[in-house]
Amino acid sequence: MKSKFLKKRLSVMLVGTAVFSLAACSGGADTGEPAETLYDLSGKTVAPFNTSGGSGFSGSLDTIAEMEPEAEITEGLSLGDGEAEDCADVVEEWLANIGMTEEADS
Repeated sequence: MKSKFLKKRLSVMLVGTAVFSLAACSGGADTGEPAETLYDLSGKTVAPFNTSGGSGFSGSLDTIAEMEPEAEITEGLSLGDGEAEDCADVVEEWLANIGMTEEADS
């Protein structure tokens, strides 16, 4: 079932995942369906972020691009081991860099 909310209301999606053993968690894990059958992010902006033990995105940015070729994918934010606990300043800077803050609009 594709979400009407995603199609009509949202223009930006913040997509977060943890990376385990060099692979991102599946977006469709809760439903048993692959994420690409659940969502159509064509024309949307996707802002990826993750946490990992140090492997960074490990190919998950390529996976997002393959699954959503018609979406605009921003610079991602990857927080390694120990960085996620106190990351407010880093997240604020990332959001500003990708144009997602009021300061970026002015």
